[in-house]
Amino acid sequence: MKTITNSATNSTKIGKYTVEQVNAKYLELMPLITKTATIAFGKCSPPIREEAVQSTETWAFVMLRQLAVSGRLDEAKATPLAWYGIKRHREGRLVGTRSSTTDVLSARCQYLGRAKLVTESVGGGFIDAFVSESEIVDARHSVDRTVQFRLDFFEGWLR
Repeated sequence: MKTITNSATNSTKIGKYTVEQVNAKYLELMPLITKTATIAFGKCSPPIREEAVQSTETWAFVMLRQLAVSGRLDEAKATPLAWYGIKRHREGRLVGTRSSTTDVLSARCQYLGRAKLVTESVGGGFIDAFVSESEIVDARHSVDRTVQFRLDFFEGWLR
């Protein structure tokens, strides 16, 4: 992104707009972005919905900055920004990370069936643990890494 600092006025610009203008525009659009995302993820459980709404808000801000860089901040509307963020979240894309098919925590790896979410009861509560069969049998990993993985996730492996 094109960020220019003007030492004479000591302000940062994003394209032809100042950071304050971009932030003010985002704060103006944020309530409607949040409302649209909350409705779109309404059938999700509360923790998953909260995470999805936050991801949508983040993607909307990223796109708003792109509009500012291209000089089109005045054209920004809340609903298209919200749906852009919703679609990105549903694709499993996270802001600032690459999609990896070998990372068991990535949505792409889970979508391809290389990892699955297992819920176990521990002390009356529930925890989520990611277990990957491909990690266990994958020939790309050394024997010590495979043993370490099995010891971490499968308590009865040595018995």
